[in-house]
Amino acid sequence: MAKLVDIQAEVRQDLAAHGDEIAGLRRHMNDHLTSIRSEILDQLTTLQPKATK
Repeated sequence: MAKLVDIQAEVRQDLAAHGDEIAGLRRHMNDHLTSIRSEILDQLTTLQPKATK
């Protein structure tokens, strides 16, 4: 029974660690996508006046 309790504790810790990693990945991807969106908007703003001439 003690072995089972130890395994359950390990699984909980692993799942918590995976949850933290996923949260970190989400933050990283959100920052990355925000940067990409900003670059695209800057490029569109630069191109737009040229396209209307």
